[in-house]
Amino acid sequence: MTRTTVFDTAWEMDLLTACLEWPDDQPTLEALQIVKPEWFLVGLNRALWEIFIAVAEETGGVDAAAIFTKIRKDPRFSEADRMMLTDTLFSSFHRSSAGSAQTPMLALREAHTRRTLGKLAGKIGALAADFVAPMSELEALALQAGDVVMNAADRADMQEGTLADCIDRYLIGEPLLDPHRSRNLAVFGIDTLDRELVAGPGSLGVLAAKTSAGKTSLAAQVLLRSQAAGIQTAAFSLEMDKEELGARLIGLASGWNSGQVLRHGVKVGHSLNEDLKVARQIIAITKIPGRTFQAVAAKIHQLVRRWGVRLVVIDYFTLLNPPETGRRNRNDAALLGEMSKGFKQLASDLGICIILVSQLNRTVADGERPTLEALRETGQLEQDASWVGMMWTEKPRYESDEDRIVFVELQKNRGGKRWVKARTRFSPATSRFDEDIRQTDEAQPQPEQPAMGVPDPWAEAGLV
Repeated sequence: MTRTTVFDTAWEMDLLTACLEWPDDQPTLEALQIVKPEWFLVGLNRALWEIFIAVAEETGGVDAAAIFTKIRKDPRFSEADRMMLTDTLFSSFHRSSAGSAQTPMLALREAHTRRTLGKLAGKIGALAADFVAPMSELEALALQAGDVVMNAADRADMQEGTLADCIDRYLIGEPLLDPHRSRNLAVFGIDTLDRELVAGPGSLGVLAAKTSAGKTSLAAQVLLRSQAAGIQTAAFSLEMDKEELGARLIGLASGWNSGQVLRHGVKVGHSLNEDLKVARQIIAITKIPGRTFQAVAAKIHQLVRRWGVRLVVIDYFTLLNPPETGRRNRNDAALLGEMSKGFKQLASDLGICIILVSQLNRTVADGERPTLEALRETGQLEQDASWVGMMWTEKPRYESDEDRIVFVELQKNRGGKRWVKARTRFSPATSRFDEDIRQTDEAQPQPEQPAMGVPDPWAEAGLV
């Protein structure tokens, strides 16, 4: 009979040790069943997991003696496997129960089991990150597993009670929402839009346009301006490599031509201005295993946990492979809908803002104002999005390096004002969007100032 090897590499032993030596509570049967497939993929042999689950079902706990017995009787393990497992399990259980009257049978306490399991899965994922580089999709699943369970625990901690506290806050003039929860996590750097945009924790935003409208550049400007506002940002670039993304941000921050910076450099004296200091803090991810939704979602969990990321931009959303398929099918709206729904849930669970950059289909004519209907081919993106920024150019054709007029309109803005439109001047050379306040919706004309050295008759008459 063919026997499987429990441990293929040394780091798998470390993962098992971390699992068994984790302090406080052991995972419950329910929680074990939630993450069993993900944990198996990054370090524990399926046969061993089956034994753990079987013992949990039979005893309601983690019974060392029962685990030893099943390992000895299981023909899938070689003698060397049995010896290694027995030594590891015994020493781990012995350390866990040392100094107490407990037997090696570790009782399961219900108070913190879900949270403990989430922390444990996160620790296993973090250990895997130290041993596996670059991050594999298997490790990504493990990282995701820990946060999935912890988020399930958070949702399970439901609050109940009357609305008395809400009414009391209203009576004394206080806002019902915590200012931290209601804070915008995305900043355009375009005043008209920033005044109305509602992009708080848990929101899913969309930037959509046809080619040449500068949607990737506007996404870069959102990254820079949001980072400058003290919001830790991260960019997943599926089309550009790290150097191209860096050149765009340098162009934004310094005013230099980003193409020149990328290909030739700028051989003059430079200084690290405030925007460049801010740009250095932006996290960029440009190599994603398989370009799968699972890998991106797992990496976002990791970034939130390790770096405190609050805003994530994904450029382009439609270049990702749908969940559980391993293949990209642009024409299958249902699969794209699964991804947008997944990102919406992810933003809600982690309390962050996720922005998906999307290319509009060819049914939208160049230079014409697109509508939300243009998103229909990208699944249920229109329904899942908290806000949608549509972009289009003033005229159909521009030279590649020619400055252009680009309109940006909030056609969906849950909790805020819709149909707010800003007229901007976009410079492809520097990737910068500057608002043309004179032709922006609801713009207030500025009072004309008298020329220098010319007497002001109104002032002389004492009327100002």
